[in-house]
Amino acid sequence: MARAVNISPFASYTVVPITSAWPPDDDPQTTRVQFSGLTSGKAVLTLIILAMMMMTIVGNALVFLAVLIVRKLKTPQNFLLVSLAVADFFVGLVVMPLALIDLLFDKWPLGSTMCSVYTTADLTLCTASIVNLCAISVDRYLVISRPLQYSAIRTTRRIGWYIACVWITAAVVSISSHIIARFLDDGTFIEDPGTCQVS
Repeated sequence: MARAVNISPFASYTVVPITSAWPPDDDPQTTRVQFSGLTSGKAVLTLIILAMMMMTIVGNALVFLAVLIVRKLKTPQNFLLVSLAVADFFVGLVVMPLALIDLLFDKWPLGSTMCSVYTTADLTLCTASIVNLCAISVDRYLVISRPLQYSAIRTTRRIGWYIACVWITAAVVSISSHIIARFLDDGTFIEDPGTCQVS
């Protein structure tokens, strides 16, 4: 005979046999994913993160749409801003929700596949955002230091090459981190299925 306990919509519920403890102490393979519960501090932090997610998604979508719709904004230098906006948009759409799930649960509840998606997206998009900022800084520096020479070669094609280099760099950083982690694993490290991070 079992009984289901449901305290609140924000608390986990577990079907517990009345006659025995769960999980059995003698079964090392048994793991439970517990919802850590919303304390007042964690509830405030969750609301802040949700607000940041919405601002990140909406703000970067507006940047993208502005350059797409307004003809005067369709200049080569603004394409770097669009690339940055795309990276940050997907950080808010993919990375931040998964990071919030990782924060709320004691252990990673979504399995190894989603963990790989999370860590790969985190590395790729955050690296792309950083390298986009570097490319924008270099572009602005050249405009100021060499206004005549650089303006003549600041074409859409050249900016497209910059953007391609940004995303290729981000992909290389993300993929290489996973390859290096696997290469350095000599078999003695036992991965905890309840954690999700780049080893």
